[in-house]
Amino acid sequence: MIRLHNVQKSYHQGSRAVLACAVDHLEIAAGEQVALIGRSGTGKTTLLNILAGILRPDRGEVEVVGARIDQLSESARDRHRGQHIGMVFQTFNLLQPFTAQENVLLGALFGRGAGGDAKERAAALLAKVGLGDRLHHRPSELSVGQVQRVAICRALINDPELILMDEPLGNQDKTTGNQVLDLLLQLASEHRKTVVMVTHDPESAARMQRTVFVERERRRKSGEQANEIGSRLLDGDVMVLFAEGTTGDGNAVLPFKSTLFGAAKMALTGGASERVFIQPMAIAYTRFHGMPMQRIHRPMAAWIGDADLLPHAGALLKEGAVDVELRFGEPFAFDAVSDRKAVAALAEAEVRRLHAEALRNPA
Repeated sequence: MIRLHNVQKSYHQGSRAVLACAVDHLEIAAGEQVALIGRSGTGKTTLLNILAGILRPDRGEVEVVGARIDQLSESARDRHRGQHIGMVFQTFNLLQPFTAQENVLLGALFGRGAGGDAKERAAALLAKVGLGDRLHHRPSELSVGQVQRVAICRALINDPELILMDEPLGNQDKTTGNQVLDLLLQLASEHRKTVVMVTHDPESAARMQRTVFVERERRRKSGEQANEIGSRLLDGDVMVLFAEGTTGDGNAVLPFKSTLFGAAKMALTGGASERVFIQPMAIAYTRFHGMPMQRIHRPMAAWIGDADLLPHAGALLKEGAVDVELRFGEPFAFDAVSDRKAVAALAEAEVRRLHAEALRNPA
């Protein structure tokens, strides 16, 4: 469905290039529901616009719904978006002079066309989201939640394979936002749509099947981190390595970055030892107030992005008792002939096993 490889997009301020988005590799399967999270300015919306074909990357491969859209012209990308992609925006972008049904039909103009059975499709979608009696109401005559439902119907009118959402709940209260998101995910699941949502809200991200943390300068930072870890190992320090190289919502183990395992190679090159031992360890959040912790609760405990430690720890302590388990696997040696990529894959597989085991059978 979606595959990105070595993608980079920059903007120019005078003679200076400003990096807006960089993605080493990302794959999203058909029917998957994925949240993109990260602090402001890390390129989440830029990435979403690249997936939509609104922006073309400076370099890299972007495959979306079977097409290499980085190789398409602007007009071809527009046609591809109209036929295969539905978009939901934070500001809704409905046109005030038009009714709910007419706003939905505007989306059909860019895809399957607004003629024929389009009016029936629009009416059926609006009825499905509880707006069957609001077809002829204008946006100013609808509540915020109702306006967002119209925007969802507009995104679905062309029966797209992919739905992209940019902070779709940002203008709503929490209760209304949760109801709208539940409705959208239900519709997406029923018709096996792929959903990619940009959000700052950990609870919204937890409702998705997977979370991807977007960090613009991640590749450069990984090299710096590896150098620092290597120097510490040379000094004889024991290092705790969070090998994912980024942070998640606590529900799943993210892919390990082999670059960080290069620190072990640096320590060996420095002559401190003939081999370094790597101890796999999984951290699993298992219970909340003594009850099994669910997906929606784990982001409360997980340290996502660049959140400040003290406010995060204070918020966690206010929630009450949270059980966390540490599971240790068998250590294995890393020597001068070891392949860091193979070692990273081995460590990742073992940590995934330990993490899944702790969630299935908590102590």
